[in-house]
Amino acid sequence: MNLKKGFEEEVQFDLLTEQLQNECYILNDLLLKVGNTSFQNDSVILFQETIHLFEVKNYEYELIFKTNRLESFSGEEYQNPLDQLNKNTLLLRQLLQNMGYNFPIKGYVVFINPEFTLY
Repeated sequence: MNLKKGFEEEVQFDLLTEQLQNECYILNDLLLKVGNTSFQNDSVILFQETIHLFEVKNYEYELIFKTNRLESFSGEEYQNPLDQLNKNTLLLRQLLQNMGYNFPIKGYVVFINPEFTLY
């Protein structure tokens, strides 16, 4: 179920990025490896010598952001998508540096579901 929802969220985001009218390269579902660590990026957009990295989430409920964590109103803790984004940003930077490149990387978390609310 989670894999299906994850795929659906990425497809929704891909439909939005297809509408971009700027000169850019869009790489979806990019699986990379640096050293012995593999990592998957939902969407990467290369635009004007900057890499824009997107972590897309399809949460359907209300969550509260508290000092580096997400919680439901009942107190249940959820994985913070910023952790995944920071990890992927670090690994992508390492991979590029290993290849002799030094591009700025900007990371974003996108909550694609219109029913989701973050407090």
